[in-house]
Amino acid sequence: EIQEEYETIVREITIELRWLKEQVKNISNTNNLAVITGKGNSMEPTFHDGDALIVDTGIKDFITNGIYVFSVNHNLFVKRLSKQLNGELIATSDNPAIQQLIEKPGEHGYVVHGKVVGIWNWRKAW
Repeated sequence: EIQEEYETIVREITIELRWLKEQVKNISNTNNLAVITGKGNSMEPTFHDGDALIVDTGIKDFITNGIYVFSVNHNLFVKRLSKQLNGELIATSDNPAIQQLIEKPGEHGYVVHGKVVGIWNWRKAW
């Protein structure tokens, strides 16, 4: 029984290794890939509520600008992390309709859980 208020592993997704290596570059190891569901609209148009995010969980530190899964004070976020010229690390949303609150995760101590390396969505074709 699936309980909607909790994240639940429903089943595995099988992806051909050849396709994966062609489509997803610069991953730590294919065994480190996980799929999570994006929630909310703060990262639109990059991804939408309910899109499946392919995350490299082998990346545990900020390495380059990109979208990361990280937590601050036990709150989980999927945001764009970037380093400013002054070395400051900031987290932002991609949705221009959302008030852009620039978080400074480096000031509060944060934990990187992985880097988003792909987005898999399901859109009706009609």
